[in-house]
Amino acid sequence: MVISKHFLVSILQVTLVVLPFLIQAQDSSGFISIDCGISDVSSYTDETTGITYFSDANFTETGENRGISPAYKEQNNQQQLWNLRSFPEGSRNCYTLKPLAEENGTRYLVRAGFLYGNYDNKGRLVLEFDLYIGVELWATVVIEDSETPINKEITYVPSSDRIHICLVNTGNGIPFISLLELRPLQDDIYASESGTSLELSGRYDVSSETDETMRYKDDMYSRVWSPLVWKPVITTSSSNENSISNNSYQIPFTVMNTAYTGNKTTRYLYINWKKLNSSATYFFYMHFAELEKLQANQSREFNIYINGAVWYGPFVPRYLSAFTIYSDPGSKTDSEGTFNIWLNSTDDSTLPPLINALEMYVLREFSQQTTSQADAEAISDVKLVYGLKRNWQGDPCAPETYLWDGLNCSYNANSPHRIVSLNLSSSGLKGEVAPSIASLKMLKILNLKGNNFTGPVPDALTKRAENGLLLSIDTSPSSTPCTSGSCGKKKTNFVVPLVASLGGVLFLILTLLAVLWALNRKKQQKTKDSRVDTVNVESNEEYFPSFVSKKQELTYPEIQRITNNFERVLGEGGFGKLKLLLRVHHKNLTTLIGYCNEASNIALVYEYMAMGNLRSHLSGSSKNILSWEDRLRIAIDTAQGLEYLHNGCKPQIVHRDVKSTNILLNERMQAKLGDFGLAKFFPTEGGNYIASGATSTPVGITASIAGTPGYIDPEYYISNSLNEKSDVYSFGVMLLEIITARPVLAKTQQNNHVIEWVSSMLGKGDIKNILDPRLEGDFSINSAWKLIEISMACVSRTSTSRPTMSRVTIELKECLATELSGKDGHSVAEYSKDSVEMVANNFLSLSPRAR
Repeated sequence: MVISKHFLVSILQVTLVVLPFLIQAQDSSGFISIDCGISDVSSYTDETTGITYFSDANFTETGENRGISPAYKEQNNQQQLWNLRSFPEGSRNCYTLKPLAEENGTRYLVRAGFLYGNYDNKGRLVLEFDLYIGVELWATVVIEDSETPINKEITYVPSSDRIHICLVNTGNGIPFISLLELRPLQDDIYASESGTSLELSGRYDVSSETDETMRYKDDMYSRVWSPLVWKPVITTSSSNENSISNNSYQIPFTVMNTAYTGNKTTRYLYINWKKLNSSATYFFYMHFAELEKLQANQSREFNIYINGAVWYGPFVPRYLSAFTIYSDPGSKTDSEGTFNIWLNSTDDSTLPPLINALEMYVLREFSQQTTSQADAEAISDVKLVYGLKRNWQGDPCAPETYLWDGLNCSYNANSPHRIVSLNLSSSGLKGEVAPSIASLKMLKILNLKGNNFTGPVPDALTKRAENGLLLSIDTSPSSTPCTSGSCGKKKTNFVVPLVASLGGVLFLILTLLAVLWALNRKKQQKTKDSRVDTVNVESNEEYFPSFVSKKQELTYPEIQRITNNFERVLGEGGFGKLKLLLRVHHKNLTTLIGYCNEASNIALVYEYMAMGNLRSHLSGSSKNILSWEDRLRIAIDTAQGLEYLHNGCKPQIVHRDVKSTNILLNERMQAKLGDFGLAKFFPTEGGNYIASGATSTPVGITASIAGTPGYIDPEYYISNSLNEKSDVYSFGVMLLEIITARPVLAKTQQNNHVIEWVSSMLGKGDIKNILDPRLEGDFSINSAWKLIEISMACVSRTSTSRPTMSRVTIELKECLATELSGKDGHSVAEYSKDSVEMVANNFLSLSPRAR
């Protein structure tokens, strides 16, 4: 075959212009860094990273260079976002990257950046267009304002030596792009199955000391780490980057040198990720390193749970040694698109869990076939030789919607697409017929008519025409006639078949003992206690001293008439001590307004509580479902009443029977603590007292066991030593009732106590199912988890570990404030992808949306 000097010169001219630039646009590490929209063939070195960025002029053939408005340039100090290239013409416009990899199969990190910056002075509120990598839809880019940068990042293994990044106009605004970066990765990191990629959902330095974004040169792969200032934080004292040994993920020292952990008494960390695609598969990469030199009596060991299932563990972080845990084959959200991640200390651990860094990716399944690499290279050579513009960008055959003009392809779901027809008629082509056309081995139809070719038709095409290729070409005196006699004789109008391709535990024992005791106690006292409003006693004088006359005295028939013969029982309990009732006055304690003193019929008359007791509203049969806000207010009301008994009365009082049936509600749903039948005075002399400080240690008195099964403090039951923290325990049980709406003692063989049930759910990381399902998610997640934390602190196994009611009241009010300050938590969509909230001291929450 003869190739003319003119043809060789034309190829060399193009090659000499393009190839040096493609090489120059990559540094020694293989980075390709493109600042889209800067002046043609210009470059600069970023002062922060030292990375050299090049113009995109030699990576794409279409589009317009534009710059963002000066006001937005002042707001953003990342130079790569100051300019952009917009694509007002054409439905698909592409960049072609050709990495200098030794062989196909190399995995790359590909990042695209977008900043609208009102570059067109139209102040568009919403722009939306599609972003493709190769022939696959990578993401839909949604621009909602002028000032927020949008980043899309994905790991990608190309099937050829070219990577096409394409922007597709979907009719919702002109596509544009500001930044395009490609970084080669080590083969054994961020791996996924063949035909899949990992799209970044979030990458976090969870306890950043600087609150600054980390990237190259801190990160050798130029990953971008978003800072989260979660506290408490532990760190090393060393500034030596080699002090922490790294693994193949090469997490920056500045990221691994800090870790988030809990307080010393915290046994778990919690991360909540919401608003995700429930049909997608997600990959987590969690990075750990122990930063404290542990003593012989210290240990840090924990299990990791995702949506209630053990994900990894037990795990012990290595001292000053990076360790990465990742999910394989990936994880699914629950039906509502939520991940609940728990890091729970084991029983042997003396220290809380920790975490240094966290990444989450969504799996992209790329099943579409591309054009055969041989065909793609051949047709690209044809384009290069003749300088064809048309819409010849990206993959020639796929997606089929964007098939190159003049081409038809054969499509097979299990093999690469092949070019079977090429129509270059009347395209103004001159010179010789490009030999690369003959490299299209599956070509059946070739139409070259209407052009001004000179010289012979390549021998390979002549022979192909003799063996079935339908070749149409004009003959001229300067051209070599086809020996087959087919040139110029075949019809130029033909039908090309088209085929479509479719891609497609101590508490249990103590509680049981308490239940057995209480049941026996109840039998013994059944004849002593009457209904809520009557009691028989031997001496009325003890219960009705002279100053009772100041209250209204009622006859027993009057009380029967008022109560319609006791038709509606709001609660049951002992008679109580009248002296105590006359001493206490608080808005959250039931008010005594009268009495009856007629022989054996003795009654106390309280204010009317129209809405009955709390338990009746928590039962499944109740038609009135308490809102989350109502539950918080009831908890606060009860806490205030109990705190008054502990700290506002002299002598101080322990109630001893705090339970949901003793919490009465008026018409405004205000809660009041009632039934003082088991209440106990603490003497002001003799050395016994109730501590009221937040951290003071209570001093108890010896008292016989009294209370209701399920609510009795196990420590009090074992020791007979009573103090204010026994009420705190009972109050914590009642809080768990409010949270779960479950009975305190369930009729099941396992986890029959609400504390044990909640503990088991927490141990599994199953948070969603702890809360009363009738709430239907209408609550702030922050306040919900804070209330769980408060309740579990109250039911700690030892009294010294429980908070005082003063502290509980403060915490509950903060909990309500969180609920009222927007109910934002993570049940609504306004959080950005990078927004993070801390719940109490050991709950962490992430709520992503499109970046």
